[in-house]
Amino acid sequence: MQKPEVQELIYGGLSEALTGTGFRLNRSQEAFARRTTTGRQSLAVPLWDYQPDFQFSLVAGIRVDAVEDVFNKFSGATGKNATLTLTTMTPLSFFDDSRPQYEVRTPEEADRAVEQLKETTRSKIVPFFEEHADTHSLDDVLHTRPQPGFDITEPFSHAMHALIVARLAGNPDYPSLVARYAAELTNLHPMLRDRFEGLLEHLPELEPLPRR
Repeated sequence: MQKPEVQELIYGGLSEALTGTGFRLNRSQEAFARRTTTGRQSLAVPLWDYQPDFQFSLVAGIRVDAVEDVFNKFSGATGKNATLTLTTMTPLSFFDDSRPQYEVRTPEEADRAVEQLKETTRSKIVPFFEEHADTHSLDDVLHTRPQPGFDITEPFSHAMHALIVARLAGNPDYPSLVARYAAELTNLHPMLRDRFEGLLEHLPELEPLPRR
């Protein structure tokens, strides 16, 4: 098999699994994406070519525009890059804890893997997207009822996003969350430290968003 062949098998299977959901394939970004009333959701399909073997996985991304509008005042992202930032990134292993990725060599193995991927997408990933689309639902899974492995963004980005989410969701534990995330970022580069502290100064100015 060649990489384009494997890629088309995966895209074809996911297109079937996502029928009727509004997700559309963006080949240049190697992901399916859709707009929501609060931002954007994406399902990225990383594929690695280790001839004769291929490995592939999924990453579910959620963008809440209200969160990213704040985040990008301090992240350094500008222009088009600022429109592409994601609030959370959730790996395949969150939905199937026995499988961080698929590894295939033959067309038969690829077909079986895609069938399993379609089932996981239909039964777990699509409902996940329906349930997590705004600050309150994200705050719930990040803080109120935290689920390990939900967000795999690097620690600085994770802390920034999580605090913005908590503030916009009106989380009553916001002060203790500030202390917690600050403690987790003790070894930040000075430039990142300045950005983080700038965010902390800005967040009290924000009004919580109404629950949808």
